[in-house]
Amino acid sequence: MIGIQPDGKVVTCDIAHEALKQKPISSPSSVKMSDFKNEGGQISGKLVTDGKQEAFGQTWEVNLVFKTKAP
Repeated sequence: MIGIQPDGKVVTCDIAHEALKQKPISSPSSVKMSDFKNEGGQISGKLVTDGKQEAFGQTWEVNLVFKTKAP
């Protein structure tokens, strides 16, 4: 789950994949937004980490392009 500000800045990030033993992993500073757009009632962008991240002895990585209705 990602929380963003109206300008696309990531403010919260909770990783809760079923494969992780420790859930959720909160790491908002690890996920970066690029190509963010907020127009026409839609938001879109790309969320990525700088490679694999580690927390509680587990690794995870984000590389996601999205487009959805704005809240």
